[in-house]
Amino acid sequence: MANTPPRILNQIREAKQKQLKELDLSSHPYMKEDYKLKQIPAEVFELEWLEKLDLSGNDIAKIPNLLTHFRNLRFFGFRWQKNHPIPDWINQVSQLKVDLSRFNISDTLPDFIFSLPNLTSLDLRDNPLENPPLEVAEKGIEAIREYFRQLAEGKDYLYEAKLLILPLISNLMDIFKRNQ
Repeated sequence: MANTPPRILNQIREAKQKQLKELDLSSHPYMKEDYKLKQIPAEVFELEWLEKLDLSGNDIAKIPNLLTHFRNLRFFGFRWQKNHPIPDWINQVSQLKVDLSRFNISDTLPDFIFSLPNLTSLDLRDNPLENPPLEVAEKGIEAIREYFRQLAEGKDYLYEAKLLILPLISNLMDIFKRNQ
């Protein structure tokens, strides 16, 4: 707790005393680095009754598995975390809303994201996504699932199409060579 900003310590103490269900430890992305968390203070893990935890805007490089500590967690905010990886424990999610908006993901969503059956909400606004395209990601988790399903089918179809087209191309090349 030595490096934990005083405002954060006060919030944790208040949440513990009042047994609050929500804890907002977010920082504004333009806040001085001294005021941002570098790791989750150990005292936060004592608040096992939490339903909402917002760590947005901090500089936390690795998020431990929160589900082992917070069985009632329903919302996890992790916005403004430039190019930090999505925690892999999110694939164990059960009715969790996850806010990963504003530049968390740099290119492609991890494969497990679109196959999470219990993920109820995924906010990906303002991420420089290439796969899925931003216009798909903005439509929500069902659109993302459908995109990847179609992509998987499309790759199969593309492979099958190549198998059909390659012999035709070979025949055309033979005809072309003969006519020269």
